[in-house]
Amino acid sequence: MEWLKGLDKGKGEFVKYFEKLKEHYDADLDNIKLARFEDEEGRQCIEKTFYEDIEAIKGGHQMIFRKHIWNIP
Repeated sequence: MEWLKGLDKGKGEFVKYFEKLKEHYDADLDNIKLARFEDEEGRQCIEKTFYEDIEAIKGGHQMIFRKHIWNIP
């Protein structure tokens, strides 16, 4: 939950994804980061199914998730 709150600097817009993250990824950052991959050109990507699983349809939210998922150690 704290990770989600940090995605939008405390505005709370990403908290709505918590239940879906819990359902599909146990709300575990180690599981969430498994959705990342590099394409054949070396671009940092996130599996499309991740966005579908958590019902993140806004392009801006997807971009923010991509950035932060790639920053998970």
